[in-house]
Amino acid sequence: MFNSKIGRSYPVALAGKRSENSDFAVINQLALEFTDRSKKDIQTWRQALDAADNAENPKWVMLQDLYEYLRPDGHLGSQMDIRRGSTEGNRYYIRDSITSKEDPVKTKLIEQEWIFDLIGDLVDHIFYGYTILQITDPVLGTYDILPRRNFIPQKNIYLFEASGDKGIDITDPAFKDTIIVVKSRDKFGLLNDIVPDLIWKKNARQAWALFSEKFGIPLTTATTMTRDKKEIARIEAMLKALGKAAQAVFPQGTTIDIKDTATKGDPYNIFLKQLEYSDEQISKRINGGTMISDNGSSRSQGNVHENTMQILTERDKKKAEFAFNKKIMNVLRAFGLPFSETDEFVFDRTEALTLNEHWTIISKAIELGFDIDNDWLSSTFNFPITGKRVIAPQTLPAPGATTAKMEGRTNGFFD
Repeated sequence: MFNSKIGRSYPVALAGKRSENSDFAVINQLALEFTDRSKKDIQTWRQALDAADNAENPKWVMLQDLYEYLRPDGHLGSQMDIRRGSTEGNRYYIRDSITSKEDPVKTKLIEQEWIFDLIGDLVDHIFYGYTILQITDPVLGTYDILPRRNFIPQKNIYLFEASGDKGIDITDPAFKDTIIVVKSRDKFGLLNDIVPDLIWKKNARQAWALFSEKFGIPLTTATTMTRDKKEIARIEAMLKALGKAAQAVFPQGTTIDIKDTATKGDPYNIFLKQLEYSDEQISKRINGGTMISDNGSSRSQGNVHENTMQILTERDKKKAEFAFNKKIMNVLRAFGLPFSETDEFVFDRTEALTLNEHWTIISKAIELGFDIDNDWLSSTFNFPITGKRVIAPQTLPAPGATTAKMEGRTNGFFD
């Protein structure tokens, strides 16, 4: 079955005309298949890579199923959300590629929820190696995220069955204005680089849970001299209740031994350190550092990690802009949306200033004699302006007045 993320639909803005390809919803032609969620190991990963990289008959179903198996991880999910959110959370607009001026009317057309979701889906290609989606019907307003397990990126073939041989060529003109594919520079995606860490992390957590089950509660034994079966049964009953009551009365000659094995072999360093190391590798590969979401040792080190994250975000923005302008804009024009050939989608890269920093700049401009619009000034800094201050002209003293005044003055305290 398809998971909740892959295969979902999103609303698209209504357009002026229906595309002749709007009835060719690929997702409706796919066979309903079972996704393998059995336990995976390193050997499974190697087999999946071999299948995806097969020169004659590549199949990506094993690798994409492996990614979906490893995906439910709290730390991995948070890192992917940070990487995705750092791009889709930025303002974007439509401008003329010749004049570089924003078109507010056309920008309004793309300020919709489906564009927000679409940008995030475009970013996802860096994790999985590619993203393939289809804008199906502009009148009904939907687009589908097609399951990655069915796609063969080397041949641009989308299979009706992930393990089958029949499908469609997405380069066919019939799908030119509906199907959009974005491929990653990393052939197998970023997740491939951390598959071993995700597998070892999952195994370490399972082993630690088993260790806690076996040795978390100390083993308690009793040694007695009696051979009376009734007394032995009573001792056994008291041992079972000992964990709850923490007290018991045993026959004479009975000794109790509590064997604490929970700390034997230093399980803290064996298991927790392995989990922490795996999380560090995940953070470094996804976001370029560990201090984007975790605590660090210094502010300067945190700044380095933040700058690294900004570099990755800028790269993701560039890739999203290329995909939008080369592919999605053509689709929107085919659906009748009023975008010209010179219109381009861009992210807003103007630097954000605090209100104090902004006021300092404006104050300096006023001091230098620049005229600032009163309405804009009042609106930006949220204070009323009723008019400009009138400065009374200064009159020059009569000749000799200053000298006379200075000669007749009395000395001050500090003179």
